Amino acid sequence: MKKTILLVGILFGIYSQSVVATTPGGQAGGFLRMGLGARAIAMGNAFTGLAKDGFAGYYNPASLPFMDHAELSFSFGNLSLDRKHNFVGFSTYIQPGAKDTLNDFMRAGFAFGIINAGVGNIDGRDRNGQHTGMFSNTENAFYFSFAMKPLPFLAAGFSAKIVNSRFPTFLNNDKTLSASGFGLDFGLYAKPLERLSVGVVVKDIKTKYTWNTEGLWDKASTTVNYFPTFLRMGAAYQLPFRSTVTADAEFNEEQGWRFYFGSEIPYRDLLVVRAGYNSDRLTFGFGVLFKLWKYRGEVSYAYDSISITPAAEQYFSWRILF
Repeated sequence: MKKTILLVGILFGIYSQSVVATTPGGQAGGFLRMGLGARAIAMGNAFTGLAKDGFAGYYNPASLPFMDHAELSFSFGNLSLDRKHNFVGFSTYIQPGAKDTLNDFMRAGFAFGIINAGVGNIDGRDRNGQHTGMFSNTENAFYFSFAMKPLPFLAAGFSAKIVNSRFPTFLNNDKTLSASGFGLDFGLYAKPLERLSVGVVVKDIKTKYTWNTEGLWDKASTTVNYFPTFLRMGAAYQLPFRSTVTADAEFNEEQGWRFYFGSEIPYRDLLVVRAGYNSDRLTFGFGVLFKLWKYRGEVSYAYDSISITPAAEQYFSWRILF
């Protein structure tokens, strides 16, 4: 066997990456626990009770019926250690009747998107420490979200996702080692008051990677890596002058409770300033608002001061509102 135990360890834990200190390290699906989009990341990832934008399918699919527009969204992560973290998606509400009001009975919404992540320049070594080659890993999540409002102030929704992971040229004869799986998120979203919204979501229910390691070991075998399941609750409150404060609480069996806080302050219709606290570190960023033909748009930036990587992480997003 040419590949080493070291590389097998990379296989089962490679994308804990920057989240190893803040979420269950060494477990599968770390790229789905990094947050998504510059707006939410700048607000400390405290987004469960706010959402209802192009990243709602990730944070809380139940917020989709409360959207007042359709949105095409893109996100790019500028990360150290040869890592990447990107996203493209579309989300919208569905209006069942002629009235254009958020209180319409059975109003719905849906979203779909692709989250892409990976790491390159993995230094392969044999059991004697000799260099055997350079490797890379790519992970993807393809999701579809749907939600409906059974009551004017309450919505329920889900996200179904297909996940896969690939190590190109990892096996003998430069074949690809890969895994795939399926998982679900379920969420609730409510507006008990005009300025207050709350949400709860259970993430990565039964989500897993199933690896066919026949080409890695002498005997055919299958290895299953389960993603950790999370319970997340959040609230958002709109202050005067359209400023917003948010707070999230998250629970998982390995680490117990963790807490997140965020805020955003708009300046006219030109600029939004954001800041937050992501469990153990500070985040901040801003968004620039503009018009693209007859459509509204926003370009956003986020800075995450995570300390366990050689450099802080930076994210850029582009939202187009229809």
